[in-house]
Amino acid sequence: MKTKHKIWLCFMVALTMFMATSKELTGTERRSTATRGSIGFTGHYDPIGAPDPTPSESIGKPPVEDVNNPFINLPQTNSITNRYLRNFGIAIIALCVVRFKHLKKLNYTKAGKNLKLIKLATVTALTSSILAGGSKIVSAEVVHNVDTEGNVQFAPGGGEDEEVEVLPPVVDPDAPEVDIQPEDPNMTGPLSIVKAVTMNFGSQVISNQLQYYSMVAEMQQLEGTTGDENKVPYVSFAQVQDVRGTNGGWNLQVSLSDFTSGTHNGVLTGAEIEFVEGRVSHVTNNPDNTPAGHQNGLKLIPNVGAVSVMTADRGQGAGSSSIVWGNQRDLNQQFADAEKEVVENHAIRLFVPGSTAKDAATYTSTLSWELTSTPGADA
Repeated sequence: MKTKHKIWLCFMVALTMFMATSKELTGTERRSTATRGSIGFTGHYDPIGAPDPTPSESIGKPPVEDVNNPFINLPQTNSITNRYLRNFGIAIIALCVVRFKHLKKLNYTKAGKNLKLIKLATVTALTSSILAGGSKIVSAEVVHNVDTEGNVQFAPGGGEDEEVEVLPPVVDPDAPEVDIQPEDPNMTGPLSIVKAVTMNFGSQVISNQLQYYSMVAEMQQLEGTTGDENKVPYVSFAQVQDVRGTNGGWNLQVSLSDFTSGTHNGVLTGAEIEFVEGRVSHVTNNPDNTPAGHQNGLKLIPNVGAVSVMTADRGQGAGSSSIVWGNQRDLNQQFADAEKEVVENHAIRLFVPGSTAKDAATYTSTLSWELTSTPGADA
């Protein structure tokens, strides 16, 4: 036999054997269902033996009858018939027949040997093609997934048994950790003022010139301590807590009475309080819920009426909200200065005209803080 004939024959036999290799296919069937506190499973399978009652004619696949065959006791989820390999085997047989006729015309001894080898290759190809073209059963793993529901219900807070807690509004590495007491520990209700500002403008020298007096910084107790020696300056703020759960909005206002002393020039005529600069601090993970603060330079005039310092429109203000006046870093620096006798908060100041008659006395005023719900259907 010529070398090229041997190579061609070996190639055909090897290719046929490779293509005839049986491959097992596996698959996974997944089913998912969602429930609300209960679970039910439904499905279709092929029962063993004749079903009772007899299924309708729409069910085309008959039940499995052979109960002794362990490989068909489970439901068959799919089957694949490989027609490509069968056609390939037929093509190999046709090529062998053509080659056989061609060699038959050759009139020498080696041709006879070639014919035997070709016959052997033909039988091998035919057998392999038949085996490769058979039907393969695909096994499946059935996986059931179940979703359940978790829930929690909230009711309005601010009950009589709940302790009122003031949340420090400054989140800064330079801010001291302080324990701030509420204005009225007995205040209850889902919408309440838990902290307001007490304003002390210090001891001043009488002057016939207009003057601005900055507020003396409020002192707060360091956390875990007692005694005035453990108090530190802290920013001033008013804090509202809204635990109604309605997102109805609210409005925080403040009004001022006259500064009076009970002396001969008993009224500090023309005195005004100015909120130089304020910012809102809101404990939330949704910035859209943050209420709005007042404009810089807001004037508080005695006996004129209340002014809004912080307002939450409908859909805003849930949780804890603060309007803050002062710079904590500046207060810390003043407190650390040994030559500084009084720490001042320059974000709030008192204006007094030079023409106002003043007695050597203490003038006091009342600041009235009022919190109202926003008018509307949920007011």
